[in-house]
Amino acid sequence: MVDKSQFDYLRGYNYSLKNLWLRIESLDKKLPLLMEGAIKDMMSKLIILPLPFKKCFPAFCRITINRRLKENNNERITETKWLGYKPSCLVDSYGRMNLIGQSILYGTFSVPTAINELLPKPGDLVTLSEWTLKQQNTELLVYPIFWKMRESRSYFQILNQYRELITRFDKEIQSLYDTQMQFIAEVMSKPIKPENNNLYVFTSSIANRILNLEMNGEVEAIVYPSVKNSCRMDNIALKPDSFDEKYTLTSVREYQIQLNSDELKMNLVLGHSSKFENGKIIWNI
Repeated sequence: MVDKSQFDYLRGYNYSLKNLWLRIESLDKKLPLLMEGAIKDMMSKLIILPLPFKKCFPAFCRITINRRLKENNNERITETKWLGYKPSCLVDSYGRMNLIGQSILYGTFSVPTAINELLPKPGDLVTLSEWTLKQQNTELLVYPIFWKMRESRSYFQILNQYRELITRFDKEIQSLYDTQMQFIAEVMSKPIKPENNNLYVFTSSIANRILNLEMNGEVEAIVYPSVKNSCRMDNIALKPDSFDEKYTLTSVREYQIQLNSDELKMNLVLGHSSKFENGKIIWNI
């Protein structure tokens, strides 16, 4: 909880963070290794004003590009283990919400959003998996990064919940929360080129702070805007333990990606299934 004695310090702290981000944002190349390490160290001490809340997400989707899996030459996926999160020992690069060596389950509430972000090639086989709650109405403790999701269907609902939560504070403290929420949203929504992957050290360090270091690690998920979809749709990043405990695989579909009017489309359905036995997918086609 923030009181007046901390206000000036946190305001100055947020200001210095903004200046650092402006310097990083101006980079259009990979970070020097020393700078990458310094950012990780600084972000491990980042002060995040905790304001998560409980929310139910009945279902979400994932897209898996078959050929990107180990030893898969654009072939059908036959085991469910390839549809979830990557084991931490195989995570060898930063993601928007994960550090190197850290597993995160990425999901979306919009299939076109996932296609825009993953950028499969024409001819690629992709597997669309749908995951639903094991028990209806189960809630997650969620940290929302919503400031730039103004065209998202969930924006106003999250904004109202957020405003209700910060009314307990005086106006100055509310302003401090707004400033940090806006700053984090700006950082998380920065487009990053694949060849500059280590620029994700900034976003993934913030996500690690939120998920694992604040509130004794109780936050289970982050809801955040889709960068490739102009921040219009929201994605979700879940901690593996919460994903395993609360969600189950309910259906899969296999598609071949086609280029239609310069857009990548999942037009051709090659197979589908809602039957899984001992980790195997029992395909209908």
